[in-house]
Amino acid sequence: MSDYFPEEVVIEILSRVPAKSLVRFLLVSKTWYSLINSPDFIATHLNNVRLGKTPNSSSLSLVRQSNLFSLKEHYVLYSDGGEEGGVHGRRNLIYFGRIYFPVKSEDEIFRMVGICDGLVYISDRSNREENYLWNPSVRKYVKLPPPTNPPPNFSTASGFGADSHGDYKVVRVVYCEGYDGEGFCLTLPPEVEVYS
Repeated sequence: MSDYFPEEVVIEILSRVPAKSLVRFLLVSKTWYSLINSPDFIATHLNNVRLGKTPNSSSLSLVRQSNLFSLKEHYVLYSDGGEEGGVHGRRNLIYFGRIYFPVKSEDEIFRMVGICDGLVYISDRSNREENYLWNPSVRKYVKLPPPTNPPPNFSTASGFGADSHGDYKVVRVVYCEGYDGEGFCLTLPPEVEVYS
C-alpha cells in the first residue's frame, strides 16, 4: 500500500477524509481504488462520518427544487452550518452545492422515495419501471430491475433502508387495483420484491 506507512495507518487516515476527496483519491493507484471501494472501508468511513471524525461532517440536507413553468428539477445540498444565531436562535442553512442527477427522465421529474446513509432511492414519475439508487457524494447510481411480473395497470409502493447488519434493502410492493367494464373493483394479490 505504501512504502512509508503501515496499511492500518493509511486506512485510518483515508477513513477520515471527506467523500468528495476520496473520489479523487480513487485515481491514485489500483490499491487505493480497491481499498476505498471495499465494503469494510466504506463501513469504517460511514462510521467516522456519523461520529463527526471527518472534516465537514455536519448534517447535510438534500432539497429537490423545481420550476413550475418548465417542470424541470434539480437537487441542492445545504449544510446545517453548525452556528447558532439564525431566525429564532436556530442554526443557519448554508448553500453547499447543486447536484445533477446523471439520468434523464421523460418529464425530468423524479420522486425521492427514501434516503439512508447518504444513498438516495429515486423513482421516475413518468415511468414506474425506472428506479435508481444514487450516491450523490461519489456521483454513482445503480438502476434497479423492473418489477418481475407486473400486472396490467400496476402501481408500486416502495421503501428503502438498512437492516441491522448494515445491508441496504429496497422493498417494492407491486399491485393492481382496477375496475372491470361493469364498474366492479378487481384487486389482484400484491407481489413483494426485495432487492439488496
